[in-house]
Amino acid sequence: MAASQIATETVAAQIAGLDAEVTRIDEQIAALTARREGIVMMQEALRPLVQQRAGAALTTVQANTPLPMVAATGDKTSTGTSTGFRAAVRNVLRDHPKGLKPAEVVLELGRRGDLTRYTGKVKPSVRIHNELYVLHKAGALARRNGKYMIPTPPPSGAVN
Repeated sequence: MAASQIATETVAAQIAGLDAEVTRIDEQIAALTARREGIVMMQEALRPLVQQRAGAALTTVQANTPLPMVAATGDKTSTGTSTGFRAAVRNVLRDHPKGLKPAEVVLELGRRGDLTRYTGKVKPSVRIHNELYVLHKAGALARRNGKYMIPTPPPSGAVN
């Protein structure tokens, strides 16, 4: 009888420990739920401001909609123009000789509709940052004050 009483007390202690753990988990869930709701409310409050500043193009980026993309080197169309993601980034930078920050490139690509073709696994903003970094390291882009730009060739009579 003493052994069964010890076993019963052991089981009761285990149940009490599990009850305490369930209570802690419930408290953590409640805290995370409250935190999540706060973040969602903050997003909703900030969304109009962001849309006002960035225009309608940002909705494509915010939605993180899968967008199709061709190879980074770019495919050629029948007219011989490149249609790849990297080419789209270069085209944006060509149209902005003073350069753009990576976030501005994302917005401009969204405005032009070039992000609607992207279906990569990485977010478009991350892909654009990576492309800008690779192009800069390869010497295809210049970078000043956080802005990327197409480097201007030296004048034809310049001596190095």
